[in-house]
Amino acid sequence: MKHLTPYLFFNGTCKNAMEFYQKTLGGELKIVTVADAKQEMFKNAKQDSVMHAYLKSSSFQLMASDNMSGDTDIGDSVCIIIECSDKKEVD
Repeated sequence: MKHLTPYLFFNGTCKNAMEFYQKTLGGELKIVTVADAKQEMFKNAKQDSVMHAYLKSSSFQLMASDNMSGDTDIGDSVCIIIECSDKKEVD
């Protein structure tokens, strides 16, 4: 396994949260908003919502976004991404 990465979902506060994590933990932060992505399927979404944020350092990585559907309950808003090295490892 290459990485195990938490992916957090926020209800409109992703940018602030990720900037706080960067300030506290360090690392390089990249943020893509709905407006940046220019995808037709999100034309009615709030344009400053975060589609994807990625904070990475030599010791960790953390991903996040704003929940576009708005149906996530507090406490039900994280998933884990497992990045594998090859198909055998996936299987």
